[in-house]
Amino acid sequence: MLRRIWLLSGALLLAAAACAQDNDPHVLERAAFAEVLAAIEAGKRDAVPPELADYPLTPYLHAALLRRELIQAPGPKNDAAIVAWLDRHAALPMADDLRRDWLRRVARRKDWRTVYDHYRTTGSASLQCHYLHARTRIEAAEKVEPAAMERWLSGTSQPDACDPVFAWLDARGLLTDDRIYERMMLAMDARQSGLVRYLMRKLPEQRRGYARAWLAMRANPAGEIARIARAGRLRNDDEAGLLQTGLKTLAWRDSDKAHAALQSLTGVRGIDGALRARLQRDVALGLAYDRDPRGFALFADGAVRDGILGPKAREWRVRSALYQGQWADVQRWIEAMPADQRKESTWRYWLARALEMAGQRTAARDIYQRLARERSYYGYLAADRLGVNYAIDHSPVTPDPEAQASFAQLAGVVRAREWFLLDRPAEAREEWVAVVADLDRTAQQQAALVADAWGWHEQAIITLARSKYWDDMHVRYPLPHADDVDRLARQTAVPHDFIWGIARSESLFARDARSGAGAYGLMQLLPATARRVARGAGLEYRGRASLYQPDVNLTLGTQYLADLLERFDGSLPFAAAAYNAGEHRVDRWRPAGDKDAAIWVENIPYTETRLYVQKVLKHMTGFAWRRTGRPVPVTTRLGSLPPPPAEQARAAG
Repeated sequence: MLRRIWLLSGALLLAAAACAQDNDPHVLERAAFAEVLAAIEAGKRDAVPPELADYPLTPYLHAALLRRELIQAPGPKNDAAIVAWLDRHAALPMADDLRRDWLRRVARRKDWRTVYDHYRTTGSASLQCHYLHARTRIEAAEKVEPAAMERWLSGTSQPDACDPVFAWLDARGLLTDDRIYERMMLAMDARQSGLVRYLMRKLPEQRRGYARAWLAMRANPAGEIARIARAGRLRNDDEAGLLQTGLKTLAWRDSDKAHAALQSLTGVRGIDGALRARLQRDVALGLAYDRDPRGFALFADGAVRDGILGPKAREWRVRSALYQGQWADVQRWIEAMPADQRKESTWRYWLARALEMAGQRTAARDIYQRLARERSYYGYLAADRLGVNYAIDHSPVTPDPEAQASFAQLAGVVRAREWFLLDRPAEAREEWVAVVADLDRTAQQQAALVADAWGWHEQAIITLARSKYWDDMHVRYPLPHADDVDRLARQTAVPHDFIWGIARSESLFARDARSGAGAYGLMQLLPATARRVARGAGLEYRGRASLYQPDVNLTLGTQYLADLLERFDGSLPFAAAAYNAGEHRVDRWRPAGDKDAAIWVENIPYTETRLYVQKVLKHMTGFAWRRTGRPVPVTTRLGSLPPPPAEQARAAG
């Protein structure tokens, strides 16, 4: 963490000190700390000045010096100093970072006693394996074997650091063919083809057949299923299982080919009624993802009984009926769900819609009324059906100045505040999370108010949610960067609430957010997208680091939303879905004709994108209420869905 610097100029900090010193006891030390830390990390300073001895973050300067030595001159000479620092500052959240980096280097020099003595529980899989390796050299074998075997029996590939542990198991004769086969089956369950190939090569030839067949089915399900169809029979029970694996794989990749493959299996000996029903279910699910009416037809076939449907298949059976406008089946299939699933707001809402379509308006109204009391996407849709106001029910947390003052004096909070003022959100976040995790709910609510007062909206929202308090709409729906958002909304005609709704959904307003896919900043832009948007609109883009600057990120993110709205004829749900999943996917998902927008959203095949669109629409409601006091109905935001361009051209003439 200490290597990631967004450094505020020392001159700027000193200038701020002139007007803030009376109310901020650390302002001068903070400026000095920033300069010293930058110098240490640049290799230009080898000591901590005495005037910083009492500054709350000074231990991190010593850690930075130790880390620099660890990188520049790895070896045992620094071990004693690192151990002394860790012993003295073990409670600091970022002590784990230094310990992890140090022990990895200790493991490279094969000092297993030091690894063993100083390891602490960590989420690092490689360090866990280094510790296991140390245990194999120090502890009795029978004490280590269970943990080592548990690590081996994983369906996913493990870090290289685990190899010596696995070699130790092998040398002890514990990696028998049965154990290898067991792990290979776990790898198949996890769909890890590469690991299956690796493990298969460790087995004798006579035990490789199933793995070969599984790999062939995964690589070319259409071809393998065609081979079975030509043979006219299943050879054994294993082939029945492989057939189901292959057809499920094909249904996800190409539902049309899966449907044709299912038809080709008619009359194949060995496919009994139960297996055929499972095959039909899997193909129906793939077709339903693609909004193909044949999916509904397969679900409606009496062969697919309720007993073979899991939670996902039950949901998509209903969604297929929704998309095809088969409201009687919507009602019937929701009522067939298990009670816990049926009570979810999604299915209560759609049951009410089905009842309404069936003319059972009193029963539908009863469900709508209960749903409309909820502050949720479906609660808002229910309120729209009734024509009543939304249940915003803002109830702010009652401030407790004494509790907030006590919280602010906690050492971890003081350090978090310093990092926050240094514009080091990652370090501030670690300190903050470590403190609030141990608080009771009432104290967490006061902590959320403290973070909100700092303008740290990300942690204010998270901390309030941790306390299970949902009714303070001011904390949950802040209006950060209001001047920039107002300017951009006027320039681009993108609604204010859409900008805030996307930013909150993407990052909770954390300007240093970075996703696993390499998206950056408030609105989580991919560098390639930012570059393309900037080029198309004539905007400045100075590389991925600039995406951590809120003004740059908001400008490019809002322009991207404007581009999406233009591409999709002003449709907010299309634009939100494209922002999450990509424009070309939404092009494939667009309905050919008129479609209720809420039904279209419900049938977005990617769960993440479906929930994302619903979340953005819900958040837009919260921001509209916060900004104007009058939320725009979600139904209005959904609007009517524009047909694809080809359909528009055909209708025009």
